[in-house]
Amino acid sequence: MKKFVFLVIWLLNVYTLFAQINSKLVLDFDLFDYKYSYNSAKTYSNSTSTLKMYDFLKAYNSPSMHQSISWSAAFYNSLNFGLSKLKINWFNNEFVNYLTETTIFVTAELLSTYIPLGDAWLHEEFHRAVLTNNFTRSYNQVNDISLFSELISVNNVTDEDLIRFKSQNPVDFVRLHSAGIEGEYMLAYKLNSYNFFYNQSLPYFAYTLMWAINSFYYVWFCHTENAEITTNEINIEDGLNIKIRDFTGLDFTAWVYDLYDPFEPYQDRGIHQSGVGIDRYIKPSDLTDEQLKYLKNQGFLQFVNFVSPMLFGINRIPIEKNQNTYYINFAFRHLLNSFGNDISFHFFYQKDKINLISTLHLYQNQRMKLPGIELELIDYDFNLNKFKIRSSFQTNVWAQPANLLFSDKTISLGGAFNMNLKFGKEKFFPYIEFLAKTKGWLAGNEFQDDNFSIRFGMSWYLF
Repeated sequence: MKKFVFLVIWLLNVYTLFAQINSKLVLDFDLFDYKYSYNSAKTYSNSTSTLKMYDFLKAYNSPSMHQSISWSAAFYNSLNFGLSKLKINWFNNEFVNYLTETTIFVTAELLSTYIPLGDAWLHEEFHRAVLTNNFTRSYNQVNDISLFSELISVNNVTDEDLIRFKSQNPVDFVRLHSAGIEGEYMLAYKLNSYNFFYNQSLPYFAYTLMWAINSFYYVWFCHTENAEITTNEINIEDGLNIKIRDFTGLDFTAWVYDLYDPFEPYQDRGIHQSGVGIDRYIKPSDLTDEQLKYLKNQGFLQFVNFVSPMLFGINRIPIEKNQNTYYINFAFRHLLNSFGNDISFHFFYQKDKINLISTLHLYQNQRMKLPGIELELIDYDFNLNKFKIRSSFQTNVWAQPANLLFSDKTISLGGAFNMNLKFGKEKFFPYIEFLAKTKGWLAGNEFQDDNFSIRFGMSWYLF
């Protein structure tokens, strides 16, 4: 469930319309993501043995985290590209034309939040990806297009599945609650990267700043008295109908509750006040003083996500040296996960054909602060006969809690390697991508155990 805050949206768009737009369109579609697609097909098919080819079509009921980001980024890329072409000359009065443009921008932003492929859809699909990867069916209420709804659910989840899920994989169950805003920050990161590396100059900041404000508010809200009132109201509205109940209620009261006690049997939450089903929704009054304090601190740490020029429309910072120009930028990020949090610093660099992001991570649980480092090379081109190969590589090395739990005292070293190879000529590039990782939490990846994934997709660069 999620509550949206739009207080700054008008001011953001007024500024946006003064910006000079350099319109470029970059579209990426992850079409198949194995092994996740196999797990999704198995979850949503009725097959009890070997999957058939047509069963894999059912995998699209619940896309992977990587697929959701690529599709949502393509949606916002296309939307902003279209808005950048908008030049209203319907009226003789220049101010009225300007006001009409502003109204269209604001309306597009508001509506994009409540429809499939928008921000709220992505938020819920990140929750669902964790559920699906643990063979738990669910439904994204955003697909019903309930415009301007303050509370959006992932529902159609059974109590029996939640009992089984937590019993079999308590680490993923903790991560399940925080996955939604993880998706939002990953989407903002993707869109800001587009602006930096492709010099799009599209007004993503009008969205990403709104998402950051909303995510901060959501984490902060969950420890307050109003969260108690809201949860009581939702319980009354849900009544006897288990099918319409959200899988967790307010994300972060549930997150901190399970963070501190991941092995508590799910059924120990007791019976719902209606007398039917389990009492799913954790309230602030269910938390200890220590848990409330920790949740409040995580709300304060969300301010880290505002430390980036990109969030305020400064996409590229030029540096002149020895008659050469290169570009830099930076961003801080605070994400919640199965063992606590990750605070990271991202440094963006571009010169000629070199597109780099270098990242330092600080992983924290209850007892330890651990380092990680990440290096990403994006869209490095070289030629093979008449074809261009556009290649990207990403390497992660980390020290994380051994069992990915809040109370862990021991350390596990690990990492990940990603290679994306695109084959094409000028604008259209089919691609294949390989990702191998050890046990560990990796933002935007559902698998917390060892995993090897293969992805197939298509990219368009319309400059």
